[in-house]
Amino acid sequence: MNKQELIKEIASKCEMTRDDAWSVLNFITDVIKELVKDGNAVKIEGFGTFKPKILKASTGQCAGRVYDVPERQTVKFTASKTFKEMLNG
Repeated sequence: MNKQELIKEIASKCEMTRDDAWSVLNFITDVIKELVKDGNAVKIEGFGTFKPKILKASTGQCAGRVYDVPERQTVKFTASKTFKEMLNG
């Protein structure tokens, strides 16, 4: 499912226009991204948790050449117990 299909599904289930569903989805994802970027974990009860994670600096190798990979920030998502149980139900 892509973003447009998700927006269509949200609009249908919530009885709202696609434009309103688009606005809601973008607002929610923007808030989550900003909070995680600022170092906060975002826990959505019954769904999961988005946490910032620092990947340490390392070295890589490609075609015999060694190069440095700088420290960088990424995000980790952990599904909630409820979500996992639903998937395996």
